[in-house]
Amino acid sequence: MNKDRILCAMVSGLCFVSSGVVAQEEATGKPTPPTAVSLLKTDEPVKIDGVLDEACWKAAEPVRMEFAYGKLGVRSEPLPAKVYYAWDHEYLYVGYETFDTTLRAAGSGEEEGAQGNSREACAIGGSNDVFEIFVSFDDPHFFWELHHNAANNFSDIWVTVAGKDWPLHRSSRAYQGIIWSPKESLDYASLETAVRPKRKKDGKPGTVNQDDDVDAGYVGELRFSWKSLGAPKEWLRGADKIDGKSIVLFAAVQDGAGTPRYHHTSPHQKITGFFHTEAAGWPRYRLVDPERDSNQ
Repeated sequence: MNKDRILCAMVSGLCFVSSGVVAQEEATGKPTPPTAVSLLKTDEPVKIDGVLDEACWKAAEPVRMEFAYGKLGVRSEPLPAKVYYAWDHEYLYVGYETFDTTLRAAGSGEEEGAQGNSREACAIGGSNDVFEIFVSFDDPHFFWELHHNAANNFSDIWVTVAGKDWPLHRSSRAYQGIIWSPKESLDYASLETAVRPKRKKDGKPGTVNQDDDVDAGYVGELRFSWKSLGAPKEWLRGADKIDGKSIVLFAAVQDGAGTPRYHHTSPHQKITGFFHTEAAGWPRYRLVDPERDSNQ
């Protein structure tokens, strides 16, 4: 079967499932737990340049970052942002776009990463806009918290969430059972990130930290190696060892000037505290190799 046809068929099926979920929510008035979305493998190199023009992005089902912080299953309009995922035997790829009308981004003034291969981290608070992606494999107590902004600043934080029955939960080092470890870094040699402001209505590129115009948002693109993320060792032996496995991904976007400030990708969670303590309920995604599956 033609690969393009396989991809189109899979995406069409996924869109149908999503439409069914929306219809069910509208009929019952209750949010429905998300149907697992398939993340499709790419056989083509992905150029990390802040332009989502590769075939993998066109085939990927967009995941909408539309659920308002502090509310259960409430979608915000207009759409704040959406995120796309793809993978191959070496990397997880993340692409996203926001629709901010005022782009604000700043570095933290601190360098992250190994000496000689580092970059300035994101400033998270204040009026800044930040994209956040949380990556977990098999245990909601351990995961990466990753930040990216319109100035291409990037932060990586290793997070440990202690169970209430763990002695660590009572430790003075754990705030509400959470320990952030910003000095634990990904492999920056394999990390690639890029960002590009979207064009405004007048056709000109958007501007960061310039409030006298109306922007259209920004596009980000990131690449993380499986080894750096701490994927199970089996995954590193090839794409056939990854196909069919699942991964937990939770994405959120912070609009420093927006109300609410945060939107995320989990429709069945009412998150009122730290995202981190809700990791057990984050969406899970299945990694799919369309070409391999079609031959089985």
